[in-house]
Amino acid sequence: MAVADRLARVAQSPALAGGAFAKWRKGHVALIGGGALGSRAAIEVVRRGASVLVIDPDHVASTNLGTQCFAAAVVGKAKVEAIVAACDAIEPGRARGICADVRDVGAGVLAESDVLVDCTDDAALAQPLTELANGLGLPLVRLAIDGRGEREVGRVLVSHGGAGHACQLCPLSARDLARATPRTPCPGGDQERAPTLAGPAALAVVALGLHQVQRLVSGHDRARALDAELVIDLDAAELHALALTRSEHCLSGHRRWDLVDLRHRVAAITVRDVLGRAGDLLGDDVCLLPHNGPFALETLCRCGGRAPFVGAIWSTSPPCAHCGQPTTWQRQATLASVNRAQAQELSILHLTLAELGLPEGAVVAATSPRHVVVHFVARTAFAPFCESNP
Repeated sequence: MAVADRLARVAQSPALAGGAFAKWRKGHVALIGGGALGSRAAIEVVRRGASVLVIDPDHVASTNLGTQCFAAAVVGKAKVEAIVAACDAIEPGRARGICADVRDVGAGVLAESDVLVDCTDDAALAQPLTELANGLGLPLVRLAIDGRGEREVGRVLVSHGGAGHACQLCPLSARDLARATPRTPCPGGDQERAPTLAGPAALAVVALGLHQVQRLVSGHDRARALDAELVIDLDAAELHALALTRSEHCLSGHRRWDLVDLRHRVAAITVRDVLGRAGDLLGDDVCLLPHNGPFALETLCRCGGRAPFVGAIWSTSPPCAHCGQPTTWQRQATLASVNRAQAQELSILHLTLAELGLPEGAVVAATSPRHVVVHFVARTAFAPFCESNP
């Protein structure tokens, strides 16, 4: 079937009236999480004609088959691989996938999106995703359900803190953020989060979420989507529309980055190079801070071996020099930022950003004693989205 025939009725839908469908067709949606919400939302984005980038570190388990859009044949495969294959069956080339935690994905990759959609149901992501969306100037949509299995309740929250609207941290206090685990363990870890028990509310949340995403990307009724939280209570058969109010005292600061192109990929630019670029703009005595976390200074192995080694704290640490087993970063031994003198003392001036564990498209902040901040972004060879067809 021709693509034009398949999308003929989509183009006539009220949500994509006028020239909105043409904008939607060229739209790029970055979707974080491939579970009960994300596995459905990604397929629906492609089914309705836009492009999607799916980010999730997990693999399909047999326990996922009852609540997520996966078939038994893909058990054991990466969720993003299975989702991309399902999307390709609808229209090849419209979906891409990254099997990783979103905090380990370069912000420069996500900058190619029109909207970020959080389908993780992970409170620990509220702060990093909000700051990322604010920094990139992208709207952020959060899809969530009551995953305890006690009630059929969900919500769709739309924010755009980097463009003069409320962000998702506006209603939260420092105590609220402290309640969220700073970083949940990777899937399969010893302290894995309890699984989300998804019911029919997941279907309703995806439907409402897709409607809001279409408004944001296409521009049709965009104002009605912004600063809005929709709460769905299937048990009471109720839908509540709440307003999200921008707070000028928000913990995020609503900071939007003015990205400066490093003109090289992370494997081709060193710490010395970045310090030089930062010095040209900010003067002497600048400090560097990777967007995705501080520098770790030491590794620890189960055999008891410790070793000095510098890398981004969320990157993969090197194997143990004594027994060859995997190591972990010592979270107590970190540097929030490094200046030239510290980099020289740590012997990392000659190292590339890739050797320090920074991903493609990484963003590195540079600060000066005058508290001026510049964000540098590395280039990437990864194409998160295909060239949109008419």
